[in-house]
Amino acid sequence: MTQDISETIRAAAKRKASWGKPAVRRVLDAVAAILPESPIDWDTGAGERWASILDKNPETKVAAFVSVDIPLAFVDEDFAKELGPVLREQGIEVLVLRDIYELTYSADPTALSEAFRSVASGVDWTNFCAQDLWWATI
Repeated sequence: MTQDISETIRAAAKRKASWGKPAVRRVLDAVAAILPESPIDWDTGAGERWASILDKNPETKVAAFVSVDIPLAFVDEDFAKELGPVLREQGIEVLVLRDIYELTYSADPTALSEAFRSVASGVDWTNFCAQDLWWATI
């Protein structure tokens, strides 16, 4: 069974006018205060639309990733207790996940296209994983 995240995306999209790179930078600074050893992967020069917070362990598990387009973040369940409150304080819609590759979500393609700057084709929006959304909107 999939979780429809259309309303979460719509809620975040309503606040996208006040969102962007400076807001994401503030969020990353707040996260760095909690997880100072965790590297950030965000290539702003390449125009990446998601910033990833990696686990400090060598496996480079993604602890969370935050959208530049809308105040939305996916947070690994192992980090939700630490990061969830900080992200929510910043006005971010938080989706907690077990595995970024688990086919868990569905969403209305119209909600996606209205929320994100661009959405690549080729994803089944009736059954997708967090990584699919990241890839389709990066």
